[in-house]
Amino acid sequence: MYAKANSSSVITIPVYDDTGERIRYNVFKSKILARHAKDGTLYPYDI
Repeated sequence: MYAKANSSSVITIPVYDDTGERIRYNVFKSKILARHAKDGTLYPYDI
């Protein structure tokens, strides 16, 4: 028997113009699906 687990994450990266001023943020959202095996090992399925 095994179980599946989900985890969510948000990463933001600032974007700067040529003068070094921050103009916006790029925002990335991800979800990770992992399987827990009988022996305790985690197997990632999808990101």
